[in-house]
Amino acid sequence: PPEPFFYFHGMVFTAWFALLLLQPALVGMGRTDLHRMVGRFGVMLAVGVVAVGTMGALIAARRAGGFTGIPIPPARFVIIPLGDIALFTLFVGMAIARRHDSQSHKRLMLVGSLALTVAAIARWPVVISVGNPILFFALTDLLILGCIAFDSLRNRRVHPAFLAGLAVVIVGQLGRLLV
Repeated sequence: PPEPFFYFHGMVFTAWFALLLLQPALVGMGRTDLHRMVGRFGVMLAVGVVAVGTMGALIAARRAGGFTGIPIPPARFVIIPLGDIALFTLFVGMAIARRHDSQSHKRLMLVGSLALTVAAIARWPVVISVGNPILFFALTDLLILGCIAFDSLRNRRVHPAFLAGLAVVIVGQLGRLLV
């Protein structure tokens, strides 16, 4: 059974993704005042995601079984979740800095959050059976490409935050594959 810490890890990350769904709903309801107030909590939660994600990666890398179900040596694999946390930190930090530019803000939040999905995707049974990080990364990239396609269809153009975000994510993935 997983260590108790990993239940806490799951709660923190679930709370982040619940907040990611709540925030645009508040804006859609015209409650930008509440969106801003909840956003202050979101900044603290983002710091928690970084702390808990980093600790989780380091704990998993040190345990005898490594990363559950991942057939890659833990000392080599740990670079993947730490890279995901770094990308999350970069994009969410940029989104917070650009909070007055709503078009960039929401896209940067989304790309940063999608960068975290590598760990969830890596746990899918079919993905575990392949055991290749290229698949984890490619499926994450497909999520971002889906956002780009939606943006393109809805707005008749793609926002630069999505294009730059995808480019940075892919460069980060390539860097981790070469380590």
